[in-house]
Amino acid sequence: MLLALSLIQPLAVAAQPASAPTGPAPTAAPAPTAGPVPIGVPPLSSRPVTYGATVLKVENGQVLLVRIGAQERRVRLACVQAPRPAQEPWATQAGEALQRRVPLGSPVQISLRARDVFGRLVAVVRLNGRDVAPSLLRQGALFAFDGYLGQCADLGYPRLEREARQSRQGVWSVAGGIERPWNLLARQGDSVEEP
Repeated sequence: MLLALSLIQPLAVAAQPASAPTGPAPTAAPAPTAGPVPIGVPPLSSRPVTYGATVLKVENGQVLLVRIGAQERRVRLACVQAPRPAQEPWATQAGEALQRRVPLGSPVQISLRARDVFGRLVAVVRLNGRDVAPSLLRQGALFAFDGYLGQCADLGYPRLEREARQSRQGVWSVAGGIERPWNLLARQGDSVEEP
């Protein structure tokens, strides 16, 4: 579930001087002030706000723990869905693929799209300026999933998923692909566990 953007309160991290090597500064936000730097969600009509971050942990195929400034934040990759933990071996493979793509300690850019009801930032994650999700979609490690955010047309993920399906990669190595994680959640009536 996604919070309405108008209801989201900005998060804050301590401002880091521009010369501090450990304090990534926002790349599309107002200049830092003496007070906290807001980490919120931009209005839909504005350009996404992007922050530098460091990968601390890969939780699964779609969630990272990162450090933004002095704050640790969980980030859910926008517009994709990884297999659920019960969908082995694909869930483990998705987590391993994300870990290979963004190793621990990697400097990444987080382009915020929203924040979900679980408090996670929902974002496009880039390593060296390149979105990390396309390679995972091409491998069949993830599903394109617009239902969670509803603002994904600009990313082209369905085309990449079709390529994986046609070449029978990952979750598509089974005829028709494995059960879609969102269908599994609906069938199990699981509304408490994080998707």
